[in-house]
Amino acid sequence: MEKTRIVDFIGMSIDWQVIVADPSDQLKIKIKNILDTLCKSSIGKSIWVMPSGQLHFTLCTCKDEKLTKDEYKIIREILTKFRSIKVRFNEIEASHDAIIIKGDDNGVFDSIRKEIASLVPKITFPNIVHCTIARYTDEIELHEIKKVISKLSINYEGEISELHLRNLHKLPMQEWENIFEFKLL
Repeated sequence: MEKTRIVDFIGMSIDWQVIVADPSDQLKIKIKNILDTLCKSSIGKSIWVMPSGQLHFTLCTCKDEKLTKDEYKIIREILTKFRSIKVRFNEIEASHDAIIIKGDDNGVFDSIRKEIASLVPKITFPNIVHCTIARYTDEIELHEIKKVISKLSINYEGEISELHLRNLHKLPMQEWENIFEFKLL
């Protein structure tokens, strides 16, 4: 049977840079309702839930070395080509590592990611639009997690109109500082 992996990095000090979007207050409320239900379920004692202020969507990450001022400029120039991004969240998914809400943005995040990666190769990025909402504190059967989340749903459509380049100091998004904010027109 497939089991979950226990998270071992909560509170870990790091020195990364990330480009992220923050969820709207309305989406945070929907996520909170899902998390409240998960915490009261049979898996509640085996998960660590993301606090509201740490929820985010990762566009890309730079782990090995800091971005240079020239690379900031390149990223800003790329972002000027994009308007606010419509995202529809309609799926809750469990993997070995986390419970996420998954979104569809008609490929806009992917387009931005590819363009940034082609000019700033030290950047890495996930291949989906998602927000991690919970991690595992115990090793449990993955099918148990999937059984619980199969009873839950999310249906939210919103716009991402701002991205943030942040220095990330403690995982997951526990300590950070904004380097710059970029408004998508």
